[in-house]
Amino acid sequence: MKKLLLSIRTLARFKTYTFINLLGLVFSISCALIIIRYIHQENHVNHFCPELERTFLTTVVYKEKGSIMLGSSEDRNNDPNYKNPLNDPCVEMFSRFMLYDEDYIVAENHRFEVQTVVADSLFLTMMPYPLVVGSLKMSSPNNAIITKQLAKRLYKDKNPIGESLQVSCGKNVTIVGIVGEPATKSFLQFDLILSTELQSQWNRVSLELVRLHKADDITRLNQRNSEPMNLMLSMQMPIYYQLIPFKDFYMNMTVPTGYFKMISKGNASSLKILTFVVIMLLLVGGFNYVNLNTVIMLKRSREFDMKKVFGAKGGEVFLQLYFENFCLSGVALLCTWTIIETTRGIVDHWLEIPVVPDMQFDLMVSFVLLFILPLVISIFRSFAIVM
Repeated sequence: MKKLLLSIRTLARFKTYTFINLLGLVFSISCALIIIRYIHQENHVNHFCPELERTFLTTVVYKEKGSIMLGSSEDRNNDPNYKNPLNDPCVEMFSRFMLYDEDYIVAENHRFEVQTVVADSLFLTMMPYPLVVGSLKMSSPNNAIITKQLAKRLYKDKNPIGESLQVSCGKNVTIVGIVGEPATKSFLQFDLILSTELQSQWNRVSLELVRLHKADDITRLNQRNSEPMNLMLSMQMPIYYQLIPFKDFYMNMTVPTGYFKMISKGNASSLKILTFVVIMLLLVGGFNYVNLNTVIMLKRSREFDMKKVFGAKGGEVFLQLYFENFCLSGVALLCTWTIIETTRGIVDHWLEIPVVPDMQFDLMVSFVLLFILPLVISIFRSFAIVM
């Protein structure tokens, strides 16, 4: 406690340098941390899905065109040439879903534009969005699940469970559950989930999530399904089905998603540029910190010389410097998170950098800034003083 109070008094003694140092630290760390959180988010899209390593998306490969697109292996035409690519013991489960990006619903005599997912019963098993209230199970074809954002749009603070909606196909559905934001960003943006059993024909291309028993089985399964088939759905053009890793899909530029507006994709090149920006911000902040500390250390040279004359060991000098840097880092960290939280709306809407908070990552970064950074700086400074 004594060393902590001594550190605070020392920082207060050089208040001008401390303030400038603190200002530089807060500015550089705040800007860098906003970008770092975004980079971390973009590199962990869909990581809320269990067994992500064993989960894949189905793609349709057109042999003659050499093109690839997202799709489903569903055989709607009962084609005699069809060979089921998922009829393999290595497949644990799969889910089919359809996307309606310009859909609408009618609630309490008002029409609302929504983005709808029409899915089977396994969709929320493979992509488990957190339940806010109600149930994730659609036990009846007329059940529906909505997002927390849509619930607020439609009913404000009222509990919407049991409320009725009229969907675009003309049928009424009952809200049985509300889901919130997942722990990490999702590649899919939607407002409403309907059951595929609500009607027999949807006239929309379906997509397919596939989970294998072992991730290594993907090579053998793709080889087994590499023989082209002439199917009616492809107008007799030879096609075959291949699975691609769901984990890497967000950054995969080889599979176009222009038709599916509800699916978002990342850009690896942009992340590299942002990483360079972060490095430059931290370097500027680091150089500013080192330069100001050098000036302070020169002013305190007599103080440390006297301590060494009276028998101060390297460990005592190190602890004093550590507590000084710890106090400065603590105040800087507090100011940094205050700035980040108060400017979240600006970053989300004006700069279009929405970030899904990741508590585990934020705590890890805070730990590094609060304990590791002062430790590294103190070791360097105490070594220079002792020498």
